[in-house]
Amino acid sequence: MNSKLSTLLTKMNKNEVHYIESLILKKSTHDVLDKFILEILRPVKKKSKASPKMESIAYYNLIELLTEYCIRNTKNTTHRFAIQTQILYEKMLFNEAFTLLVKNKKNASEHDNYYLMLELLEWEEKVINAISPQNADELRRIIKERNHAISCVQNINEYHSLSNELMILLKTGSIRSEENLNELKRIISSELLANEEKAFCLTAKMYYYVIKSGLQWMQNDFEPSIKNMTKLLSLFEENAKVFSSNILSYIISYQNYLMLAIHQKKHLLVDDKLLFLRNEVSKKIPENFTYTLCNLEITIAINFLQNTLSSKNYEKGLKQAKQIEKKILKLPVTNLEPQLILAFYNLAYLYFVTDKYSEALHILNYINQNFKIDIRTHLHVFASVMQVIIHYERENYTLMNHIIRSTKNRLMKNVGLKSIENTILNVFYTKKSFPEKSDFIPAFVSLKEKITEFENDMENAKYLMSFNIKAWLSSKIEGKTLTELL
Repeated sequence: MNSKLSTLLTKMNKNEVHYIESLILKKSTHDVLDKFILEILRPVKKKSKASPKMESIAYYNLIELLTEYCIRNTKNTTHRFAIQTQILYEKMLFNEAFTLLVKNKKNASEHDNYYLMLELLEWEEKVINAISPQNADELRRIIKERNHAISCVQNINEYHSLSNELMILLKTGSIRSEENLNELKRIISSELLANEEKAFCLTAKMYYYVIKSGLQWMQNDFEPSIKNMTKLLSLFEENAKVFSSNILSYIISYQNYLMLAIHQKKHLLVDDKLLFLRNEVSKKIPENFTYTLCNLEITIAINFLQNTLSSKNYEKGLKQAKQIEKKILKLPVTNLEPQLILAFYNLAYLYFVTDKYSEALHILNYINQNFKIDIRTHLHVFASVMQVIIHYERENYTLMNHIIRSTKNRLMKNVGLKSIENTILNVFYTKKSFPEKSDFIPAFVSLKEKITEFENDMENAKYLMSFNIKAWLSSKIEGKTLTELL
């Protein structure tokens, strides 16, 4: 490969590369590009000209460099690879176009990108017809490859659609209606989930593990859930090119894996995995992948806080809390609402259980003012419950009533009010102007009994995992601190 051409093109920015592509594609400007190529490849003798063969090599080298450039700088390779093939096709460099297509098809296969494969097969048919018209064997091969790619696209789409349906159901953090419950039952009984062999493409298999793990988690089957999530992470790690092009999905999958590990009290494992994310995975993310880097930062913060709370290592959590808050607030992206609310909620919960009520209120107010109630609704409810409890401890009873009314109104207006939410919020509502703390104890005893009943219901038990209200009620009834009972 010509070193001068290589040096020049690798220094180009995206706009300059697009400009060169446009010169190649526009026949009216071919002369301009020809002069550009000839100048770079001009032999030592000033008056001699580059041969047609040398010019062909120049175009091919240019395309090679553009391919390398787009792999380094963009994830949307489908359009880019098609343009590169079109460049060579328009210049009637059909053999070079075919060579490039073989390489790009290999790349598409390694990335499990069958959308790109279909685009490349369309171009391959054009190139083969230009090289050897009506070549029956080659055309039959293309038809076979196209049929396989179409079946893979269909397989991926089926699992992708099922995954999206599940994610929509879980947007609020819990099943909130009979209609949603029926939708969930339909997903659980889907033929696509009968066995993993039905997902015969790598990407489809990844969706299969995501769906199965999510459904098992919802049904409290934590052991098989973490096994499926482990299989998913292994698929990423065993396929380097799939990992590199789907690193954001890998991070999100890791978030779910760590959540399950924390639930199973595997605290040392989680600490090790957080170090792995910080020290190893972060190095594999390009510096210009801001959204992915922000996701990684939030994933580490969420799981550090959850692991701290689960292991009751509150001192360790408090040492990092302020730094975590500052880091999250400084993140340059704002469209990470589900992750952000979870991070802030865990911060508030850490402050709450350690009796740092001023710090907790600061975070809880931020949650109520900056996040929509239809995203992780259960966290909004428990954020309000924590606010009410703090005002109860401070004997600000008027504020308690205001928060309860406001929260119930927001729920009814946006997502509906669940029975468990109404029961929990109502216990703090008082009609007395100047009640005593002891006035609430009978209601706390009654609520604790109802919480025990709720825990026997799978969906409500899942709902209560975000806030141990039973322990707090016991602390008030028995006159103990919350940390003693957690």
